[in-house]
This record gives sequence, structure tokens and C-alpha cells, in this order.
Amino acid sequence: MKDQDLKKLGIQFVEETTEKPRLTIGLDGLPKTGKTTWAMGMPGPLGVISNDPMTKRVVQRAKRGGKEIYLKTFPETEDKKIAEKEWARYLEVYAWMLENLRSVIIDTDTGSWDLQRMAAFGKLTQVMPNQYVEVNRERRRIIRMSEDSNCNVCFVFKQKKKYMDVKRRTKQGVQTVSSWTGEYERAGFGETAYLLQVNMETIKENPGDLDVEERFKVKVVNCTQNAELDGEILEYPVNDFTSLAMLVFPESVEEDWQ
Repeated sequence: MKDQDLKKLGIQFVEETTEKPRLTIGLDGLPKTGKTTWAMGMPGPLGVISNDPMTKRVVQRAKRGGKEIYLKTFPETEDKKIAEKEWARYLEVYAWMLENLRSVIIDTDTGSWDLQRMAAFGKLTQVMPNQYVEVNRERRRIIRMSEDSNCNVCFVFKQKKKYMDVKRRTKQGVQTVSSWTGEYERAGFGETAYLLQVNMETIKENPGDLDVEERFKVKVVNCTQNAELDGEILEYPVNDFTSLAMLVFPESVEEDWQ
């Protein structure tokens, strides 16, 4: 087919790239299981968008380790006007970091999702599903921006209890009630697991006779590039970002991720 025909059809001939590889990651876990600390292992210059007051301490520790870091914090708010202003600034900061830095951490994307919804609706509850059409579309666009960039991006999420409806017999008859399953799930935009390259969960073991660094592990829930990693638990000393990246892209070298 002629070049002009390809151009008319919008078809692009794919050439081998010389750009460094990058990863988009969804990382969730219970409190104090090392989510932010793990994400700080991504190469710099590193951008951090935070709505978690505890993030600053982890940032300072990484800074003392010599990492170049750019931090922008956003407040929690229940005021729609404030949320609208902050959300507009969030999008500007996010776009700048993707354009200018090597890695970006969103800590937490659960909080980012709350800010976006507060800006759109002025509340987080009692919003009808059909009202989410534009909000969901914008959230997908935000994630696609990370995929279209040359940045490693880690979206950090909180976890919430997972509930399911069960039928129970009571004096009033059989009723359907919501019951905790004993498990936890990601809190935030529900489609992220489908849109990111790797989804992971942090794990912290009980101390026992383990050294501190050995207590923290990460579980690969699923991986688009390498399905053989699904369910794999990475333990010290290979529970860091570089080790994960080289497992996802076996043809890469350590220097690609630094």
C-alpha cells in the first residue's frame, strides 16, 4: 500500500522505539503496608501529587536518599467551589509532571477520585449512576494520559472492606443484608484495574523473627505484558520497582529503570 493511502486511512507504520520503557501501576494495600515507600523507588526526577498528610514524611526520607522530587499537595474539601478550583489545578499539575518528569506518584488516587467527584457533584453520595458518564470519561482520559507519556506512573489506592448481599432468615422473614466477606478491595474509580499495565497489592507480615525490610512484600495481582507474573509475591530483596520492571520487560536492563 502506498504511503499516501496509509496517511489517508490514518494508519501509522510502527517502528522500533529507542525510548526508555515505562510502567503504569495500580498499587493498593491496607494502612502502613509500605505503599508510598514502594512507589518512591521509581526513578527520578519524581513527581508526587498527594492528598495524604503522611506522604511528606516518606518524601523527606527519599529526598535524604538523594532523589530529585517535585511535590504538590491537595486538600480534602467538602466545598464544591474549592473542589472545582483544586481539580482544575490538579489536571494542570498532572499534565506538567507527565511531560517533564521520569516518574509520577498519585498518593492517593482514591483521594483524587473524591476530589474529582466533589468538583463535579458537590457530594460523594446519593449520585445517580447516569450522572457519572462525563466524570467516568474524564477519569479514563486521565489514565490514558499516563499511558501516552514517557513516565512511570504509580496510582496508589486505599483499600475498603468488601461486602456482598446475603439472604438471612429473621423474625420478619427472609431478608437481604450486606455482609463483610472478610476481604478488602481497591477504593476508587472501579475501572482502574482494566486500564493499567500492572495491578499490585502491598503486604506486611507480622514481625516474628523477620528483619524490618523482610516484612514488606508486594503481590502482582495481574500484569498485561507478562501474565506469568499474575499472583507472584515479590519478597526482599526483589520487592522493589526496578526488580518488578525487569520481570515485566525481561528484555530490558537495569539502566532502563534508573
